[in-house]
Amino acid sequence: MKVIINKTYPNFAEQKMYIQWDVESPPSTQILFSVYRSEAPNTGFTEIASNIADSCFYVDTFEGTPGFFSIERPIYYKVKAVAGNETAESNPVYYDGTISADPKEQPDIDASYRTMNRFQYDKQRKLVRNSLMQNFKVLLEKMVGIEAILLKRKHWGNRCGYCFDPVANKQVKSHCTHCYDTTWIGGYWPMGILVYERSSMPIQVGKETAGTVEVRQNSYSTLYFPQINYGDIMIIKYNNTRYFIKTSPNVTNRRTIPVHQTFIVDLIPPEHVIYQFPIDTMNGVFYVK
Repeated sequence: MKVIINKTYPNFAEQKMYIQWDVESPPSTQILFSVYRSEAPNTGFTEIASNIADSCFYVDTFEGTPGFFSIERPIYYKVKAVAGNETAESNPVYYDGTISADPKEQPDIDASYRTMNRFQYDKQRKLVRNSLMQNFKVLLEKMVGIEAILLKRKHWGNRCGYCFDPVANKQVKSHCTHCYDTTWIGGYWPMGILVYERSSMPIQVGKETAGTVEVRQNSYSTLYFPQINYGDIMIIKYNNTRYFIKTSPNVTNRRTIPVHQTFIVDLIPPEHVIYQFPIDTMNGVFYVK
């Protein structure tokens, strides 16, 4: 078992930090997570959350530490996972992974200036990043955004006892309403997001044993957080249309600062088992019944 922090997202306007992680080579049992925070990369970590079950992210609201979260203060995070007698811990991650001392990432910045004025340069980068992300968030909220639900596909936790054969190590039954064909109980983690439909792509026609199949694809953009992966599901709130995320997202950068991510989706036919996933989209309630 290996734990990796794959996304951090600072929101200075709301004084929140979003941390998302992944697990490689997970055991087929429940995993409990703890989140730690420090001002140094290798020492002084304090536990800020424990016994997080059945989740892949945490929001640090800095409760009890007003004024702690600021552009001037470096903050590092790490995540610990416990599954039975097995334990794993992620490497410490600086919350603003866009900042680097490597001049190759910023050819327009002189390397000597980087070294001599490191603090001022870092602060400027953070201010620019915060402004770009906040502007795109306002654009989604006020003008072009569509409310949607992202279903993050599970790949750890308790295995499904209805469709998964542990001996053969594969799924032996399809259309399972206990795992929604993921082989992990519950199937997905729901998260509310805002998306922007950028374009509808040409209909692709293919041949299957049942006959001609039309694939309708769309391109959507959303904020830099959460991390979106191939195999996740997106549900448009107002019409309950459900899409399969076809590709890992392309991140749009401004001077190497990640601002938002764009991904391509396939329309899922209404007979698919994912339409039985218990989300109340009509009332805009993002929860599993």
